[in-house]
Amino acid sequence: MNRDPLEYLSLSLDQCTRLTGRRRTRLVNFLLRWERYETALAYLDRMLATNPGLVGLLDAKARALWGLGQIDAAIKVMNARHQISASLSSRVILARIHLAGGNAPAALAIARQWTTERPDSIMAWGLLGAVHLEQNDSKAAEVVFHRLAKTWPNSQTYLLGMLALYQARGDFVTASGYAARLQRTVAEGRALTANTLRRLQDYFLKSGEINRSQEIEVELDSLYQVELDELEKALTGAPEAATGKRIRPVSKPTSTPAVDT
Repeated sequence: MNRDPLEYLSLSLDQCTRLTGRRRTRLVNFLLRWERYETALAYLDRMLATNPGLVGLLDAKARALWGLGQIDAAIKVMNARHQISASLSSRVILARIHLAGGNAPAALAIARQWTTERPDSIMAWGLLGAVHLEQNDSKAAEVVFHRLAKTWPNSQTYLLGMLALYQARGDFVTASGYAARLQRTVAEGRALTANTLRRLQDYFLKSGEINRSQEIEVELDSLYQVELDELEKALTGAPEAATGKRIRPVSKPTSTPAVDT
């Protein structure tokens, strides 16, 4: 995955700024999902210069800054976003940023608020469990994950939470069992996301299961190329406002991009 996606798609940032609606969203989500944070940030800064009130772009910019380790800047963006409006997803983003910056109490306050206001939200409960684990409170985390199990017993959120719980306790046998359950969900028609695959790869490296880690690397490599090709299809033919031309199709590379870890 070393090859730059915009180069692969024969797109410049100027061309990207002419994208609107779903095409713009797909591009931004792809860049964030595959950790192309610098490219995403450069693109989002251009888009926000002319669309400063688009909260989706502000959320994305905060996530890009978070990915680059610029925690204070990311929090500042989210605070500005919440001056416009707030949502469950935006508050969860802010909580995750606080958590990444080591401010677990701030993340915990948000998580508790949203599990109270939205007890039906798997996102809110998953956040609360993650915060408890960050605070080394595995008992509280276990209570949260058991609650998840009652409603979403085979969800990736629940299985990842239990994997993290037993990993934190040093019980790699049980944790690996949850990792295997995660992988089996693919047979049920639920594809693993790039973030989930990266989490599994990190776990297998720490548990010493090197072969399984390498298998995940191959899966990530394949998924990246599939999603890049899907993005190309979505963007090919998108009109360019300035010239009236269309984004030209690009030829495929002869080899699969390497994994960028």
